[in-house]
Amino acid sequence: MLGTRTDERVVGVSGVLFVIGAVVGFGVLVGSVPGPGAEADEIRDFLARSDARVWTGGYIGLLAQLAFLVFAAGLWGILRAAEGGTGWISTAGLVSAGTLLAITVAGDLVPGAAVYYAGRDVDPATASLLLDAKKLAEMLSAPFIGLFLAAAALVALR
Repeated sequence: MLGTRTDERVVGVSGVLFVIGAVVGFGVLVGSVPGPGAEADEIRDFLARSDARVWTGGYIGLLAQLAFLVFAAGLWGILRAAEGGTGWISTAGLVSAGTLLAITVAGDLVPGAAVYYAGRDVDPATASLLLDAKKLAEMLSAPFIGLFLAAAALVALR
C-alpha cells in the first residue's frame, strides 16, 4: 500500500517518465514504423536508419514501459485503497496494464529479432510481414488500454 508522500511522488514521476520516454524513444528516435502493406522502398528506408538511433530509441522505449509498470502498480495501490472491499475493479486495471505491456513487448520482439539477426539484409517482404504483425499487436492492445483507463476512472468517480 502506498502510504508516504514519497511513494506517491514515485508513482507520479514514473507516469511522467513513461510519457516522455515513449515520445522520445519511439516517436523521435525510432520514428514511425511502416504501416500494413508498406512498399519495399519504405521498408528499406526504415531499416536503413542509424543502428545507434534505433537501438537507443528501443532501449529508451523499453525503460519507458518499465516506468509505466511502476506507475500502474502504484496507481493500483492508490485505487485499491480507495475502492475498498475486494478491489476487483482496480485489480482488473492492473492486470490490463500488465497484459498491455506483454502485448507491446511481444509485438516489438518479432520485427526486432529479424532486424537484429539479419540487419539491413532482411528481405523487405519478410520485414513487411513482421512489421504488420507488430501493428496488429498494437491494435490488439487497444481494449487493454481501454480497460485500464476505465477501471481507473470508475474507481475515481466512485
